[in-house]
Amino acid sequence: MKKLIVLIGFFMILSLAGCGGSSSSGEKGAEPDDDGSAPFNDDETGDFEVVSDDDFTEPAEEDAAPQTYEEWENAYAKADAQAEQVQAPFVEANTNFGMTLFAKLNERGENIMISPLSISIAMAMTLGGAGNSGTFDELMDFLGYKAAGYDDYMTLNEQFDFLLQSLTYFDKDFELSLANSMWLDDDFRGKVSKTFVNDLKKYYGAGYFVEDFADSKTVGKINSWVNNETNGKITEIIDKIDEDTMMLLLNAVYFRANWMQQVDSEGEIEQGYFVTSSGSRKPAKFFRGMLRERQFYNGPAVRDGMDIRMLAVPFGRWAASIYFFMPWDSDGSVDDMIAEMAENGIGKYFDRVNDAYRDYSEFELPRVRFEYKESVEDDFYGMGLKKPFDDNYGFDGIVKDKLIISEILHNTYFSMDEKGVEASAVTKVDFEVGAGVDGFDPTLFRFDRPFVFAVRDDRTGTLLFIGKVEEPEFD
Repeated sequence: MKKLIVLIGFFMILSLAGCGGSSSSGEKGAEPDDDGSAPFNDDETGDFEVVSDDDFTEPAEEDAAPQTYEEWENAYAKADAQAEQVQAPFVEANTNFGMTLFAKLNERGENIMISPLSISIAMAMTLGGAGNSGTFDELMDFLGYKAAGYDDYMTLNEQFDFLLQSLTYFDKDFELSLANSMWLDDDFRGKVSKTFVNDLKKYYGAGYFVEDFADSKTVGKINSWVNNETNGKITEIIDKIDEDTMMLLLNAVYFRANWMQQVDSEGEIEQGYFVTSSGSRKPAKFFRGMLRERQFYNGPAVRDGMDIRMLAVPFGRWAASIYFFMPWDSDGSVDDMIAEMAENGIGKYFDRVNDAYRDYSEFELPRVRFEYKESVEDDFYGMGLKKPFDDNYGFDGIVKDKLIISEILHNTYFSMDEKGVEASAVTKVDFEVGAGVDGFDPTLFRFDRPFVFAVRDDRTGTLLFIGKVEEPEFD
């Protein structure tokens, strides 16, 4: 029996160097037994309808990017109308889950970055295969969707559809693109659920490819898709395909934007020191930016919460921003701050900075570059997700065979300097069968000790990615 390995790759590239522009039935999983379980039942798959090549057509080509002022205004109106359909509980569930995972993965003294948007899409696509195996209900609860009032996959798919549509051409001053695809080994033609495949197409715009996984050329085709969809920033996701691999799901996100305000040129970069959580001083280079009439905050982040410095730097028409968070006191712990942000809900921190001062301010940021890689399936298990790893349950919404998740790997890269910011993220889900600072000027924000950064769609509140800088590590 072959394994089923679903590889969901997510790539987020953020460059501030200037740019141009379900189950469809709606039914939830089987009702749980008295002990809260609903194990895999072969009898429940009797009406399983498989997809054929004739059933699937490629998604329609996207409209050309707007060019004129009027075209962009129309695009803004369309994107913002979609954004208004994105419900706050849906965004809150995705954001809180992403922040909880971020806090869970955080380690003292280590750089980290994850992409909550990518993880949300990954888990939503995975949900589509949960079927009646008993895995669906647990996943919905684990991801926070049940508590948010969602109990069927149709409604969830519609929310993701609104969100993805709202992120299309919503600001001419930066570029954001998303792409999904499904790759199936030709040995498995006629075995995969038609509903699963068509839902990925309808709600996530996924392309459908059937290839010979034993042919080494298939690796090149998959990597070529990745390279094209990330504008050449990610050139390779796999170097081979395991002989037991049945299917791969890929998602790519590309984001490129410019600062609204000019930063100093490379010749005026300041040499200084970055003080780590351990108290060691690391040589670093800082660049300065200027803000006018934009929110910043110094003080208690929430009632009885930690004193914190917060700054929001907008992109384009202020539809999205990058946020920075750092403890007020030089001896404050960034890790304690992250734990409190997760406990309080990070949305309260965004609200506080956006309701705060609107005045002239300057900021100084270090050049930063680091990579992060972590298998998170044990963390998911520790957070309460059990059935996707238990071969008594599985994902019968994809194939009739019993499937389990064997690995969830998240790999990210982050770089920031005076020219811009660049970030990438890759998430792989495998399925298989059977510093000390002297007094701050209140309008000068110098981030020379550990801090948190986050990029957010400010219209819906969707968190695109979040990370912590412990050491700049810039060559």
